[in-house]
Amino acid sequence: MILYTKYSIVLNKVKEDGKTVIADLPATFKVNGKEKNTDKGILTIENNRTIANANQSDTYEIAETKAPDGYKAFNGTMKLNVKFKQSGKSFIIDKDKTTAQGFTNGARVEVSPENAKITIYVPNTQKVFDLSLRK
Repeated sequence: MILYTKYSIVLNKVKEDGKTVIADLPATFKVNGKEKNTDKGILTIENNRTIANANQSDTYEIAETKAPDGYKAFNGTMKLNVKFKQSGKSFIIDKDKTTAQGFTNGARVEVSPENAKITIYVPNTQKVFDLSLRK
């Protein structure tokens, strides 16, 4: 008997250091055509999605449409294609076949098949304001 496993994907909106979550300012992303907002710097893209079989393939297109105030938005669209495999009597994320495109400028993906979780980190750079006087 196969046990159907579930998986989750979360996106962390982080500062330039790639670690510190921008928890106090919201950001907006378009995920597969739907607008979604971060909550305390975190966006849940999938929560307990069922892996029905080893041939399942789930694709996510992610673009930041509004950066936190005082930050520049991530430029470009990120694409994540999640693949699966059978492991014993259950299905798990296939880390070797899962692909990520467009994750540039410090954006990265961490895949943890053991925890059935994918974490995406999207950094923002702060805007530089030019306060010099102009003639």
